[in-house]
Amino acid sequence: MAKAAAKAGSGAGAKGGSRVRRAAVAGSRRAASKGRSRSRPAAAYRTLAIDVRDGVARLALARPDVHNAFNEELIAEMTRALCELDSDEGVRAVCCSGTAGASARAPISTG
Repeated sequence: MAKAAAKAGSGAGAKGGSRVRRAAVAGSRRAASKGRSRSRPAAAYRTLAIDVRDGVARLALARPDVHNAFNEELIAEMTRALCELDSDEGVRAVCCSGTAGASARAPISTG
């Protein structure tokens, strides 16, 4: 198949062939990383926990003591993490959540 793509890429349509080869290389990179779990180093983020598995990044807010409330540090780290995940070709989706036991629910008043 690669030979066919290279053959199709010769001559006047060379640009089209190079796109096919780039897509094939990108696909092989994704396939190679599929099924692997990668956690970001804990020292890199104080307020986030990130795990990448099967092309899905799971980003968890890790400030249970304040019910995962946003502050400047969390916003800066989340922005940096999302930019890094955006540039990672192995990541196809990002799911955001909070750490267990740290919901930000407020009591409902009926009065």
